[in-house]
Amino acid sequence: MMLNRTKHQGFTLLEIMLVIALMALTSVAVISTMAPSRNDEVHAVAQRLFQRIRLTSEDAVLSGRNYGVLFDEPKHRFLFEKLTTKGWQPLTQSDLKIQGFKGVVELPDGITADMQMGSDQWQGRVEDSEDARFPHVLILGSGDVTPMTLVFRKKYSSEVLDSWNLTIQENGDITLKAAGEGSA
Repeated sequence: MMLNRTKHQGFTLLEIMLVIALMALTSVAVISTMAPSRNDEVHAVAQRLFQRIRLTSEDAVLSGRNYGVLFDEPKHRFLFEKLTTKGWQPLTQSDLKIQGFKGVVELPDGITADMQMGSDQWQGRVEDSEDARFPHVLILGSGDVTPMTLVFRKKYSSEVLDSWNLTIQENGDITLKAAGEGSA
């Protein structure tokens, strides 16, 4: 007696699902090992400075102390300082009692920051000062903050959309937005 067996060609649903799952795992592994883009690095630096300025501003209001941020352009870094009877001194983690707070934000190679003071009354303030350590941004215990805009971008980049803008407004609002983002 002859059995009539037909051969089925193709893949079962289980085999197809297994291949899709393996492809998904492989793509996740590849994506997670890729280096971050330069724009992500620009955003991370801007975010770090943004958070530190906000923390310092909140502490200034709560404690009544005066702080400042000095942009050390030749060394590509931002220095956080406190006003003492001896003048402006570096801010340390113990001053704010915030774990992990560092009083220096370094700009990695390949990233620049351009500072624009926010209103005419602040123009020339630092340049006219005899004290070379006078901060560019004052964060006062009264809640007043020097208005300004910092634009972070990749060096030698002409792409405006690759930049991040950290803005301190005259009313003390501090925002961080990608270039091209509208005001909310």
